[in-house]
Amino acid sequence: YGYSFFIQNMVTLWTEILPLQKIITREMCKIMKKLIKTMIVEDERIILDDLLAIIDWKAEGFDIVATAPNGKIGLRQYELYQPELILSDIRMPLVNGLTMMKSIKLKNPSIHFLILSAFDEFDYARFLMRKGISGTGYVASGKWTKQDGMNNLDLKSIASSCRRRMISLYQKLGFSGDELAVLSALTIGDKTELSDSVRESYSVAGASHILALSGLHIGLLYTLLFFILKPIARRGNIGRAIRSVLLLILLWAFAFFTGLSPSVVRSVSMFSILAMADMVGRQPLSLNTLAAAAWLMLFCNPAWLFDVGFQLSFLAVASILLIQKPIYHLITVKGRIGKYIWGLMSVSVAAQIGTAPLVMFYFSRFSVHFLLTNLVVIPFITIILYAAVIMLLLTPLSWLQIVVAEGVKKLLEGLNFFVRWVEQLPYASIDGIWLYQSEILGIYIVGFLLTYYFMNRRYRNLLICLFSILLLGTYHS
Repeated sequence: YGYSFFIQNMVTLWTEILPLQKIITREMCKIMKKLIKTMIVEDERIILDDLLAIIDWKAEGFDIVATAPNGKIGLRQYELYQPELILSDIRMPLVNGLTMMKSIKLKNPSIHFLILSAFDEFDYARFLMRKGISGTGYVASGKWTKQDGMNNLDLKSIASSCRRRMISLYQKLGFSGDELAVLSALTIGDKTELSDSVRESYSVAGASHILALSGLHIGLLYTLLFFILKPIARRGNIGRAIRSVLLLILLWAFAFFTGLSPSVVRSVSMFSILAMADMVGRQPLSLNTLAAAAWLMLFCNPAWLFDVGFQLSFLAVASILLIQKPIYHLITVKGRIGKYIWGLMSVSVAAQIGTAPLVMFYFSRFSVHFLLTNLVVIPFITIILYAAVIMLLLTPLSWLQIVVAEGVKKLLEGLNFFVRWVEQLPYASIDGIWLYQSEILGIYIVGFLLTYYFMNRRYRNLLICLFSILLLGTYHS
């Protein structure tokens, strides 16, 4: 990152960390009267070295017992060294700082944390407010009891209860561990059972999007329902109207059942417009449809604009609508299978082009083998979701349901095996990418200019593109 990066970190350390550590020293040493066992968790080596070199920790009352490059190793180091104070960054690979803090706090409520963020990219209070949370609190173990959600007969409690019953059914059918976690995420949007290792594997392989209910899942559901209700539409305009109404009811019931996440609401909104347009014989899947869905969502909840899932979801669909066809026509493919494979690849490339800058900004990672992953994972997901629907419909025939459940379990095991295999491939992901908001804006401007150049191949447009790329590279360096 060069001298400017080093100077920025030095200034941050001098102006923010040093005064802060003096306050901690005074207060904690008054209480403990001994060296405080301290652990530092920081993924940027230059920042970690600065922290260790600039401050005379023992003279100030601290004993650095361990360091860790990420939250995953930090959890192991905590078990080994039992520090009393942890200084931690927030954005780190494998396990982030907040997740690590939550896990340790549950084990040891008395431990102290100091959050370090040299990039000023995270405001926890603002993050909570945008999630609709106005305050937080901590209740020690043994001082709280879990209440049955059905005591409050509101719609959210009913939906939550239905999800719990669905998970119980999966467990009775023999699903457990990672297979249960992935199936719950794919079918009902419940990601509570997903382990850190599964999340990391899917993230590195470039398949995180399949664990969050979105356009892919809703599209498969819409296709299935559309096919089932096809006989009704044969009765003319009235039949088409009835099918559209049933599609709307079933899609929004599913959206509510899964918790009304922004990605699900966006997808259901778009397919609802598609269903209504089908009633009058139109196919409106376009940027206008996308803009209408965004407007409706933000009208209901403006805070969704700052939701990562909302941003990635809309950018992915917009990119597919704008550049998927030009990418597809770059290569002429013959044969039905070849066209299908190239079609999947062109969709993946278009979505990746649109979302890659934001993914690198939020997660500091770029998945190199995303094409290979999506080429195998998407057919896998299609089969698993349809097989899961058949499995649920066979509930009255328990013996046959168990047979189908075994097949679904094998499919999930194969999916997880493939994702872990991709994770182990050389250069599976590029980590530690740091970008600022202005750079993200610059990347999208460059992308727009390049698209405009390929649409209108003029020498002047090429010069503008090259100059903008040079300017962006100079600013980043």
